[in-house]
Amino acid sequence: MINAVQVNVNERPKVISIEDDLDEYQRIVGGFIDFIQIDDDEDVNVIINDEGKLMGLDINKLIYHNNDLIDVLVGNLLVVGVDNLTGNVVDLPKEKIDYYMNYFDSPYIRI
Repeated sequence: MINAVQVNVNERPKVISIEDDLDEYQRIVGGFIDFIQIDDDEDVNVIINDEGKLMGLDINKLIYHNNDLIDVLVGNLLVVGVDNLTGNVVDLPKEKIDYYMNYFDSPYIRI
């Protein structure tokens, strides 16, 4: 089991404990998955629905850089730890859980 932060559309982020399993990730985001990095923290990725925009999923977060809208995250998201040596999904440490709970508690993200 790994600890992660789940960010559902129109809900506050929550900490969940899940199996490190592709089917579980797909269930949470509602389809095929992709991993994205949204800030300088290389040990953390966000799992998104790879086809979410094409499917017309609801907007979850707006991403801004220097007050310019640069991207939109749609559908449910899952914030996970990543071992950069192996590429494996790992437990999100407590201090990062606290940080990302706050980071995703707004309708927009500034990078």
